[in-house]
Amino acid sequence: MRTFEDIRQAARDVPGRSLAVAGTADPQVVAACAEAYREGICASILAGEPGAVLQLCREYNFPEEGYKIKSAKDPVEEASLAVGTVACGEACALMKGNVKTGLLMKTVLSELGRDRLLSHVFVAELPGGGFMFMSDGGMVIKPAIEEKIQIAKNAVEVAVALGIKRPRAIMLSHDGRVDIDDGTSVEGAVISVMAGRGRVKNACIEGPAVLELAALGGYTDEENLFSDFGGADIVIVPNIEAGNIFGKSIQHMTKFNTGLIIAGAACPIVLTSRADSAETRLNSIALALVASPLK
Repeated sequence: MRTFEDIRQAARDVPGRSLAVAGTADPQVVAACAEAYREGICASILAGEPGAVLQLCREYNFPEEGYKIKSAKDPVEEASLAVGTVACGEACALMKGNVKTGLLMKTVLSELGRDRLLSHVFVAELPGGGFMFMSDGGMVIKPAIEEKIQIAKNAVEVAVALGIKRPRAIMLSHDGRVDIDDGTSVEGAVISVMAGRGRVKNACIEGPAVLELAALGGYTDEENLFSDFGGADIVIVPNIEAGNIFGKSIQHMTKFNTGLIIAGAACPIVLTSRADSAETRLNSIALALVASPLK
């Protein structure tokens, strides 16, 4: 897979799967689910107040055979019903609608288990094809070294699900040299060594590394700092601020096609914002289905 159209087609190629949506009194979410069904990507199970949900489905011409409504009286029940739909095997991915993110994540951890860290994976389609993955710009505020390892594992799993057999990842820093006074660079070096000894499987990780390494695929600077790493598929940022700015700059200041999911739970979670385009929502739904271990 090298484009989001490839991802959408891969989702179409496994028919009969459903997306569970928590809090469906959200026009943008219902519109995305309706388009996903019209494109043959998936049906939806919508948890919310039936009258409001049905009105939106009609407004967005959502074919009746493309959705099922689960009646819920409040956001707590909406989150519980949607997560329960995944837990019992009715759906293989989850999408946040008009419920608070904290409530949905708490429900996911409570009902689906919390064996792994949840992290945000941003995916951008590059000009000419191929993907760049970035994490974590939306969940873990200031990850410690063990959390960064789990963030890297989650991103690697998403990349592998899209057909990249052994993704290359960098631990992003402002400099490619190890400075013992700079925790980011030290952590990057440690994680690189740990990955080489098997802590992160199916991936090659270099750190600390500058962004040029991902963009250019290798460099030599005036101080003879050299890397022939060969480019990076995945960029692991040092904190949520760096990731948020990095991701939104690409998403809103370029014409790149993008998608976003939460990884690390029993199934991927689509968590988009109101500023995201309709195309990004549709990409994210297809990405979640393709990355899901649940079939």
